[in-house]
Amino acid sequence: MFKKAFIITSLMAASFFITYIALAQEEQGSDEVKIDTEISAEDLGVQKARILPDSPMYGFKNIFRGIREGITRNPIKKAEIQLRHSNEKVVEAKQLIEEKGTKKAQEQAVKVLKSANNDFEKIAKQGERFVGAEKFLNKIADQSLKQQVVIQRLQEQVPEEVFTKIEENRQQHLEKFGRVMNKAIKNPEQMQNFLPQVIENQKGSDFKELKAVEILRDLEDKVSPEQKEALRLAQQIMSQKFEQRFNGLPQGERQEKFQKYVEFMPGNPARQFEALETMKQNFQSPEIMQGMELAKDKAVQKFENRFSQFQGEEARREFMSSWRDGDPEDLRTMTEIEMRIGENQNFQNFQQEARNNFRDRFSENPEALRQNSVFQKMAENPDIVDLKMNEELKSFNFIREFKDQATQKFIENAKEGTGPVNPPIPGGLKILQEIKSQLPSQAQGGIDRAIQAQTQTVERYLERVDDPNVFQRYKQQIEGDQTIKNQIQRFAPRILQQQQPSSAGQPRMPAEPGQIKPMEGGERIQLFEGQQGTKQIQPEFQTQTQFQPPQPQFQPISEPQLAPEPQPQIQFQQPPATEPFTAPSEPIQTAPLPQIFPNFWQSFLGTVSNYFPAVR
Repeated sequence: MFKKAFIITSLMAASFFITYIALAQEEQGSDEVKIDTEISAEDLGVQKARILPDSPMYGFKNIFRGIREGITRNPIKKAEIQLRHSNEKVVEAKQLIEEKGTKKAQEQAVKVLKSANNDFEKIAKQGERFVGAEKFLNKIADQSLKQQVVIQRLQEQVPEEVFTKIEENRQQHLEKFGRVMNKAIKNPEQMQNFLPQVIENQKGSDFKELKAVEILRDLEDKVSPEQKEALRLAQQIMSQKFEQRFNGLPQGERQEKFQKYVEFMPGNPARQFEALETMKQNFQSPEIMQGMELAKDKAVQKFENRFSQFQGEEARREFMSSWRDGDPEDLRTMTEIEMRIGENQNFQNFQQEARNNFRDRFSENPEALRQNSVFQKMAENPDIVDLKMNEELKSFNFIREFKDQATQKFIENAKEGTGPVNPPIPGGLKILQEIKSQLPSQAQGGIDRAIQAQTQTVERYLERVDDPNVFQRYKQQIEGDQTIKNQIQRFAPRILQQQQPSSAGQPRMPAEPGQIKPMEGGERIQLFEGQQGTKQIQPEFQTQTQFQPPQPQFQPISEPQLAPEPQPQIQFQQPPATEPFTAPSEPIQTAPLPQIFPNFWQSFLGTVSNYFPAVR
């Protein structure tokens, strides 16, 4: 009898454990990501499909769709029907992949996505007819953005050969949506206000603008130059709304939730990186600006993982399809990603292809670069990423004038203490040292200031990093390059002593605007604000033997090695004989289920009821 009771108890315990693990896995991820990316059929204005493309009845379903389109004469109503059919097919593809998941189902999903694009092509061809049709334009913009999110989620559930085909369809859908916007919204000012309002009206999390900016950044390549500028202004409006909402969240949890959001958000991590940088440039809050740098490193980590998982060249090329055409914005983003991840041969091959396409686009008309936003910013307020990009493009003769102007402007800004806040990348120190070596000694003061400020930027950033992978990547960059290591040792030696993230999940808050941090030689710098400081600075040390690094204030303490405690030996004794167990005739009155993990308790009691019928 004891043996039977023991088995029942063991089964109950196993059920408890398995249910707990399942619920713990459900708790992983981000609730905000689920809110923004789990798009249902109802969200697209349709119902879940009962007849899927693998059904013999699916042909009849398409016949009825064609009849309905054919008998509708009003162009707006016809377009609404075509949009509905496109949405239905996206939902069908979603069901095939998520509910069936076989190779055949995935191939059918690709075909039905292509058919959905054909429906959208019919809408794009008559885009001029929608001018002034505000209600329909709101609907098509809202549902097109949602389709993009659905397709991005599907890409993460399929093998790379299917990923490649789905990405082709996603880009085609985006191109057709861009054509509708080009034809239906002629006024760029209307465009810049229209899309932020569409996002504002969508239900979503406190971070929903980030996904929207990511998609709009992808859309920029599909619209006219005038509309492209309008899209950037729209992203600026969205960034400002994001910042206002973010500042209203509880201070103790907003950064943690946002970092988790970035970590689990589906989509192209490189485009997400670019979206984070776009939003950062429009922020005023130092805390959010520094939080964006942490989020950018999470996006880089996702990118590195995804890029390394592709086995075939075709999948990698499709993954990088939007980045190879030589667009200056994309080229700058690739430069910063490279500075963060270090050497990656496959990635560098795509970079070189992008540089060659950049040369082909602008070598005959370099003056066109003066109208480009990247080079306009570079002319006024260049940072270390701009300097690095120019260094990589210096073999092109037409770029040398831009390179010299940007370098000179960077030096002038550094002398006056009005330069930008550089990304906290250790590799920037090497770029600055190379520039310094090309200058006469009397002109090196501004670069010395920049080097010192960059080391302190890296130091402050590493104090906030709680991800061991990010921390170790930057430590390897420092330890692996003697030029970088020398500058870190000179201005921030504590970094060399640190072997793991110091924050342990508790990021330190950045300095408030106006807070001053003293620097060597009497120099002062205003964090994040670029405020002018004094120009006194310690001279560069003359030889390596003369350099005496300052002693760190704290010595690392090794943890004592504790011997493992002996495990007590548990002895089971045979219990005395008892009367056989009989289930009570009356149902057991259970207390109300706890509010925490209700699914767990229901599952647990269900398991118990299998063995104790009176509990049912």
